[in-house]
Amino acid sequence: MAKTPAEIKDEMEKFKLENGIKTTEEQEIEKDTLEEIEQDYGTLEIRGKVNGSNIIKFRTNLTGQDLKICKNRYGRVKKGKANQIPELDEDYFLMMAERMTDIPYEDFYKLHISDTNKVVKHVRDFLGE
Repeated sequence: MAKTPAEIKDEMEKFKLENGIKTTEEQEIEKDTLEEIEQDYGTLEIRGKVNGSNIIKFRTNLTGQDLKICKNRYGRVKKGKANQIPELDEDYFLMMAERMTDIPYEDFYKLHISDTNKVVKHVRDFLGE
């Protein structure tokens, strides 16, 4: 016996639900929601404290000049140990964090490892936007 269009539609919906398949409409809503979420790169909350606070404020109005200054500094500080691609070295991101916060990059290494990694990721994500 042939199934009606309504029965076929119900079976398809049941199959999608059981297998975690999203409808086109659900996918579009999810995509729109993700696009609307904007990361706030101006602040970062960490577990530890730096300069007496667990909130780090970042200056986000950087220019190409800031990038150039930071890359030059990275090369001077790291000398022969500098990575050919600074964006692969956490020191580079912490030096950029220093430029954005006026907190010496060495101070970020004094934080708990999870906080240090959080700062690195925060700056990396900001630069990647």
